[in-house]
Amino acid sequence: MTLAQFRKAFAIADDKSIDLSNVDDNTLFGFGLASFKPVPTTLSAVAKVIRHQALQFNGQWDAEALVELTPLARRKFIILD
Repeated sequence: MTLAQFRKAFAIADDKSIDLSNVDDNTLFGFGLASFKPVPTTLSAVAKVIRHQALQFNGQWDAEALVELTPLARRKFIILD
């Protein structure tokens, strides 16, 4: 995943009008583990992970969580066009 793709996924995650509840992100479970191998996925699935990992209950983004997530996403997610 490139940084530009991560930014697109974040833009999707940040748009609260986009419903990601039906997006399948099962292949991304465990992406933080050292044994997790890169997997093909979609921007929508990454956006769902971003929301789950970094969106706080007050509607604000957790900048620290985003900083932790970005390099993992760039190494472990292969975006399908």
